[in-house]
Amino acid sequence: MFRLKKFLTIFGKVLGLGIFLLLISAFPTRGQIAVFPFEDLSKDINGVNLDLSEAVAQALEDRGFQVVHPDKVLNFMAKNRIRWTGWAERLTAARASRELGVDLILLGTVTELDPDEPALGLSLRILRARDYQLIWSKTVSLSGLAEVSLLGLGKHDFQSLLSEGIKKILASLPQDLERSLAQPPIFEIADVFVRPRHVRGGKRIECAVRLDISGDPPEEVYFLLPSGRRVPTIKKGDLYIAWWTAPRKEGRYPVNLLLRWGRPWHMEKRLFLSSFMVDNTPPKLEIRTLKGEALPQGVAFKRHIVLVPVLERPEPISRWLLQISSVETGQLVVKEERPGRLPPSFTWRGADQSGHRIPDGRYRVSLKVWDQAGNTYIAERDLIVVKGAPPVNLQARAFSEKMVIKLNIGAHPVPVSEWRLELWDKEGNLVGEYEGQRPPKSLVIPKQEGLLYSLEVRDILGNRRRVRNEELKPIIMRAAEEKKKVEKKWVDDF
Repeated sequence: MFRLKKFLTIFGKVLGLGIFLLLISAFPTRGQIAVFPFEDLSKDINGVNLDLSEAVAQALEDRGFQVVHPDKVLNFMAKNRIRWTGWAERLTAARASRELGVDLILLGTVTELDPDEPALGLSLRILRARDYQLIWSKTVSLSGLAEVSLLGLGKHDFQSLLSEGIKKILASLPQDLERSLAQPPIFEIADVFVRPRHVRGGKRIECAVRLDISGDPPEEVYFLLPSGRRVPTIKKGDLYIAWWTAPRKEGRYPVNLLLRWGRPWHMEKRLFLSSFMVDNTPPKLEIRTLKGEALPQGVAFKRHIVLVPVLERPEPISRWLLQISSVETGQLVVKEERPGRLPPSFTWRGADQSGHRIPDGRYRVSLKVWDQAGNTYIAERDLIVVKGAPPVNLQARAFSEKMVIKLNIGAHPVPVSEWRLELWDKEGNLVGEYEGQRPPKSLVIPKQEGLLYSLEVRDILGNRRRVRNEELKPIIMRAAEEKKKVEKKWVDDF
């Protein structure tokens, strides 16, 4: 019994090493393999050789394979009420793939085992678990009586017999078995990075790809450009990275991925990866306005104005900068910068960055935009802030029989749209009523003492100045006093 166990140990290690050498060439991906208990017909019809199957499993594991050992396979067999060894039906293979998480199943049958003779009979089979495909099988039958040593001196011992058997197993393999046994590498693109996706001609582009690979990684990885250029990659961690200079000509350029495997596959895969856009043309932009009055000097407004940016050719904007500054002093009053697309409109209420009212006058809006390639464009628009009423001055000159009234409008950013003047006597009777769109050069009325007047002047934005029930004090015109002027005090009424 001791000799038999020792033999099985030696036999298992030698045979396991031989099978390992076979599998290491056949399965470079080294997926999980389940070693089922070997059927041993040298004992009886239900014989099981756990020692030999475990020795083979251990030899495979020592060489780096992920192995499900026979003791765990026995649990699987008990759970699924599998009573036979040495073979597996399709349902058993599918369950093994799912429950044991294996790619392959190694089945073995010992047909003859005699350490003394010595004699060995062995049948091995490898099934692919997922589809029940037999991918390799071999039967050997060796006897020490039939094998004569070199020069015919004596018969083989069992150790040399085992070695000879392993050689015959390996020699029986076809040359292309390595490729037919192992599954070809399977891959998918996990992530792709191309930046920038929009670029100006002559600028640098960086591309990176992350691959999920089952099996051997590719020996060569390139990015293919439309010009036919192959850009070699550098592997950093799980990324393949490369850089190149964008072409000068505008347009969209595809980026393809080229993967190459050497032995045993001699395989090449090409597939579309991504693309980038060369853009050398700045975005053209104009600023349109709502809620204002267009004048030659700019667009005037009173309470607020709506600025609408309009792109001549719609395209994505990566960043924008809005600035408003005084035309007269150059002082910056508003600055707003943000990434991303342009808002549909801006509303400005004639206030600075802190919300305080700014002086009336001319202001310039500057809107700078960046497209995704980094091209820039600046659009400008002049605005006129007018929140004060027009300054006015009423002068009256009394002559011997008449009185001349002049309405003087002071400097104002926008034109006057209408005016109205009412004259009353001391008893409250309406003496005269005058109105128009433009101030008259003068009004001539009969001379009368103690007149009162009310005046209203409005500009095109609705700003108005009112004077009510003021005494009209005319200048009595004499030779030395004809050029004297008397200014009246006025109050603003918005």
